[in-house]
Amino acid sequence: MTCIYCGVAPALTVDHMPPRMVFENKQRPDGLVFPACKECNELTRDNDAIISWFSRLYYGGFQESVSPEFERLSRAMARYPELTREFKFKERLRYIRNAQGLIVPTDMVTVNVGPITRAVLEQFALKFALAMHWHVSGEIVPADVPIWVMGTTNYHQMTNRHVRRMLATFQAKEVMRQGIMTSAGQFAYQSIYVADTGESIHYGGFRESFAVCCQVRPAMLSVLPPSSIRFRRDLRRPFPYLDPIAQLEG
Repeated sequence: MTCIYCGVAPALTVDHMPPRMVFENKQRPDGLVFPACKECNELTRDNDAIISWFSRLYYGGFQESVSPEFERLSRAMARYPELTREFKFKERLRYIRNAQGLIVPTDMVTVNVGPITRAVLEQFALKFALAMHWHVSGEIVPADVPIWVMGTTNYHQMTNRHVRRMLATFQAKEVMRQGIMTSAGQFAYQSIYVADTGESIHYGGFRESFAVCCQVRPAMLSVLPPSSIRFRRDLRRPFPYLDPIAQLEG
């Protein structure tokens, strides 16, 4: 088989999306495994480690923050000083608007997310889109097909009504299952595929930390001129010098 990410090299390995380290003690239910070449599989490991750590940062997750597993992941972040310097405490929120639209008191502290972190989220979302499109359609996304991706943090979900409205469209979220083991509370997802147009839309939620939303849009090729599409299929760009990827201008 061909690697579903680069669409060129033979798939000699199996890639787990999301990666095992996202799950507590790497106890990952079976499923959502994808054919990948060795390079695409190995050269996104930095992003996998960062995403695994980032997914454990959320309000109410303080009990996990003292676990040996979280401490190991935090020590690993020392390899990425450019990224960790981006994380700065910004402000304490006295009130937030909850999912029902009600203003409620809180004692949250917000943390700044910089351009490197956003690029990591976008690159992870791109890989998620390529994997989930293959999962629902059995087809590799052609290299010239535009993909729209977005990463949204828990802060955006609580304070931005447009983000909340968009995420509310994904109602019937699925979880991975293996016997009595599930990914509930750690990872939920949903995909919609339109066979007539080849379009697909995907959601992935990671604990209460962040979510990614992606859309594979073959129909847009006939609407947008090539110069308006800023799409980079190559997942192998070295970290941390990542530019924002897989976005449509405007």
